Parts: sequence; C-alpha cells; structure tokens
Amino acid sequence: MPVASQRNALFMNSEISGISVAPEIIARYENADRARGEELAVEISAEFARRIADSVDGYYLMTPFGRTGLIARILDRFREEGLV
Repeated sequence: MPVASQRNALFMNSEISGISVAPEIIARYENADRARGEELAVEISAEFARRIADSVDGYYLMTPFGRTGLIARILDRFREEGLV
C-alpha cells in the first residue's frame, strides 16, 4: 500500500497491525502537500520494487483512498523501469 502522506504513514504505523513504516519514510513526507506526497509514493514504491524484483513473481498494490490515478502512475513507473 503506497503511503500517501505523513499523516497516512503515522496512522499505518500505529493503527494497522503488522505494518511498520520506517522513520526515514515518514520523515520524507514531512511538509509535503498532496502532489508531493503522490510523487513520493511513486518514488518509494519504485525503490521497493527494485529492491525485491529478483525475489518476487509480481506485485500487489492496494489503492489508498481510492486514488486509482496514483496506482496508474506507479504502474507506469514500474513499466518504465522494466519491473513489470
């Protein structure tokens, strides 16, 4: 599930059992507006996908807050980088 904002990251970290958002990720969202938050979601999703690409057969993305456009942007980035 892509992190959409710092508030979203803090919520996921404290309220969703089994999900841990690293402090470095939370810090990257500090003072980010919605547009910057979505840019970060694309960047961070691609970073993680690159790290795990050799160990997985695919990716499962959950759409945060109905933001299907964000998922489309992430998938476009994955395609650009040859991750899918």
